[in-house]
Amino acid sequence: MNATRKLDLYLESFNQRLRKLRLLQGSAVLAAVLLVVGGVGAWFSAESGFASTTTNAFRILLVLALAFATLRFVVDPLQKLKDGLSQLVEKRVPEFNGRVETYSQLKAENNPFLDLLAEDALKISDTHPVALQVPQKELNVAGGVLAASVLLMLYLLIAAPGFLNYSLRNLLAGWAFSDLLPPQSIVVTPGDQSVRRGSNVRVTALMEGFDPDEALIHIQDTDGEWQEVHGGRPARI
Repeated sequence: MNATRKLDLYLESFNQRLRKLRLLQGSAVLAAVLLVVGGVGAWFSAESGFASTTTNAFRILLVLALAFATLRFVVDPLQKLKDGLSQLVEKRVPEFNGRVETYSQLKAENNPFLDLLAEDALKISDTHPVALQVPQKELNVAGGVLAASVLLMLYLLIAAPGFLNYSLRNLLAGWAFSDLLPPQSIVVTPGDQSVRRGSNVRVTALMEGFDPDEALIHIQDTDGEWQEVHGGRPARI
C-alpha cells in the first residue's frame, strides 16, 4: 500500500469519527430541545385546560426550534466536515502544520510530489491515532446527554405527575390523534334541585380530567333568571 493510500485511509477514519461525533452531538441537542420546549409547552397547555390556542402555539414553537437546531447543530456541522475535513484535522492535530491542507490541494491537482508529502504526513499520523484525536470521552458525553434526554422524555410521556403526561402526548401527537387527553367531566352534587327561599344547599363539583383555577356555579331563581356564583360564595335566591 503506497503512502497516499495510507494517508487517505487515515483521513477517512478521521472523517468517520468526526461524523459520528457530530451526529451524536446534533441528536443530543435535538433531544434536549424536544424535552425543554415540549415540557414547557405541555405545562402551559395543562395550565390552560388544554386550550387549543396554547397547545397549537407551542406546537409551532417546537417545530421552529427543532428546525433551527437541525440546521445549526446537524446540517451545518456535517456540511463543514464535508467541505473542510483537512482544516478540522489540522485543528485537532496542529503537528501536521499545514501538511494535510497542502496534501488536499496537491491531490486535486494530481501533483507529482504528492507521494513525498504523504510520506512526510504519515510520520505524524503514526503518532497521532484518530481514536486519541477524537477521544471516546467526547462521544460518551454526547451519547450520555442524548440518552438522559430520551429517558426523561419517556418518563414524562408515561408517568409524569398530574396531567403533564397527557398534555405532552397531546402536544406532540394530538394533531394526528384525537383521544390523547384524559376523559373530561364535571360531576355536580346534588345537580338540578329546587330549594325553598332562604334555605341553604351545599353544592359540590368534582372536575375529572382537568384542573381549573376557579369554578362558577349557575343558579336559577324563581323568576327564571340565572345567577353566576364563584365557588365558596353564598347566593341569594
